[in-house]
Amino acid sequence: MFVSSPVKVGYRKFCLNVLDGKKEGIGLDVLFDRFSKGYLKTVGLNFVHTLIMGLTSIPTYVGLFIGGAQFFGALPALLANETPEAIIIPFLSFFAITYLGAIVTVCISIPVSYMYSMAHFIMADYPGVGAIEALRLSRQMMRGNKWRLFCLDFSFIGWILLAACCTCGIGYYFLTPYQYVSHAAFYEEISNRGTHEEVEFPSVNPEDYYLE
Repeated sequence: MFVSSPVKVGYRKFCLNVLDGKKEGIGLDVLFDRFSKGYLKTVGLNFVHTLIMGLTSIPTYVGLFIGGAQFFGALPALLANETPEAIIIPFLSFFAITYLGAIVTVCISIPVSYMYSMAHFIMADYPGVGAIEALRLSRQMMRGNKWRLFCLDFSFIGWILLAACCTCGIGYYFLTPYQYVSHAAFYEEISNRGTHEEVEFPSVNPEDYYLE
């Protein structure tokens, strides 16, 4: 949390500099710049973001608790019965309830993750923005754009399979920067970043983030 937070924001700034063609802004110093500038803001953003994503996992834990309580509560009677059917049915019920909770978690966590996916880019682009403000602006910015970003990520499926299956994971070292710079380009498009010098912070008007 305390080491990765500034690096996450620094890497987003690195990708934005690559996108802008700023050769002087492409180096290791950019990755670690936030350790000295706005360090607590990056930690706060990463903490709140992780907390929000953790809360989306509650249905999984609820399903695990309910299924486990049901299974272990009936375990003494099942062992006394000692028939395969008596054990298999509660066991399958336990997995069914757990997987149902996991499915609900996925249905919640994916939209939420895309909702706040631009928060680190916003903080990288506007160091004066606080953690909560960055998350709020990301939520506004991603209205109507979550599906577009999902489709962008899905377009990498071929490269992901190639990197995983044909290069034993080594290909991810080349694919990951490509994905992050693509996200940076997506951020630039939906945030009207081309005119960001005219304002101190990103626009707080959600209408500014809708594409014509």
